[in-house]
Amino acid sequence: MACFLQTRSKDRQDILIMQEKRQEKSLIKQNILKYLNLIGVSQYEFYQKTGITRGILGQNNGISEENAARFLACYSDVDANWLLTGNGEMFKSDVPAITKIHKPTKYTETILESQDIALYDIRAAANLKTLLTNKSQNILGKITLPNIPRCDGAMYVTGDSMDPLIKAGDIICYKEIYNINNIIYGEMYVVSIDIEGDEYLNLKYITRSTKGAGWIQLESFNPRHSPNDYELKSVNAIALIKISIRMNTM
Repeated sequence: MACFLQTRSKDRQDILIMQEKRQEKSLIKQNILKYLNLIGVSQYEFYQKTGITRGILGQNNGISEENAARFLACYSDVDANWLLTGNGEMFKSDVPAITKIHKPTKYTETILESQDIALYDIRAAANLKTLLTNKSQNILGKITLPNIPRCDGAMYVTGDSMDPLIKAGDIICYKEIYNINNIIYGEMYVVSIDIEGDEYLNLKYITRSTKGAGWIQLESFNPRHSPNDYELKSVNAIALIKISIRMNTM
């Protein structure tokens, strides 16, 4: 009986060890995250570039051979042996040293100790451009927040294009963009698009369009919404999203 109990106990320990291993991210995923962090590439940019399904890097399981191959095809400076085993160097030996330590330039901004942000009623305004121009109208109230970058206003979110990252009923605080050439690709914006004389208000990521200069692509976080390309000349108004606020009720 004692021998049987010891065997059962050992079996349970083996099962727990196997479960712990399954709960850990695979070595390949860990290495991908190390690489992305080193070169300063966001996971959003990674999914956009490779076409790999969003969220995979956050899951505690392995990664398919197909997705590993996609990563190596898009980031050709990575050594395949290092990716798969963790042995050797991250970068291929023929990659110039300067590219191994380069990170994209990050923009910085002033953080204010406290500011009052006007909460606007976008539905009462004629359109986004009117709301951004007439800042003394359609004000529902004010929000006071500490230690945040400067914001030009706030509004309630409608629609589910960014769900579940941002849900309908959430509040977004934004900074108006006066020159559309100052777009930071990959960031989230509220964008007013003119389509045959009607305004369509979008809360989307702005990414580069495959149609080239003079075009942008608007992409949702919600996978049920397909990305769409628009000419820059159809943009009536645009604002960069700085903060989102979610209100939960009991």
